[in-house]
Amino acid sequence: KELFSPTHACDDALDAVRELLDAPSTRDVVIVASWLNFATELKDASARRSMATFIRSFSTRKKVFIVLNIPTGNELAPTSMFVGSRTGQIQLKPLESVRFDRKAFDLRMQPVRTALVQIASDGGAALIDPVEQLCGPNFCPVFSANGTPLYLDGGHLTRTYSKQAAQYIDPTLEPTAT
Repeated sequence: KELFSPTHACDDALDAVRELLDAPSTRDVVIVASWLNFATELKDASARRSMATFIRSFSTRKKVFIVLNIPTGNELAPTSMFVGSRTGQIQLKPLESVRFDRKAFDLRMQPVRTALVQIASDGGAALIDPVEQLCGPNFCPVFSANGTPLYLDGGHLTRTYSKQAAQYIDPTLEPTAT
């Protein structure tokens, strides 16, 4: 099973992607996904080779970045920060009890990360790990200093937090020397 083949996308869409990749105005290519959703495919060696080959087909002409997952998990969703029910009393959990365990996330992400490191290396892409900037060594912040949730749900940063903390994407925006 291949990640990049007409069986996974219609021919027209794949042709449009190739056309965009070949366009002289396309300077950099940033590949972002919720990679944990592709864990099964990334276990397949032929799928990894196919993805690396696809990336290699344009990485000699373009700067290519693969961005790993941001921290994701139900404990990041504001809805998980309450106890009670809609028919009873709903209360906010104590802020100090709401935590995101980075080490557990790293363990969950490890097989996907290993596959993407190999794909990036084989395909000639740079790897960007948002977790390095968004988290400390043991935990990832869930709230701002004033107690505002930093995530919209279990997998999306709020607009404010994204603007403040997503410097990991900056290398993709830096001008290329001409």
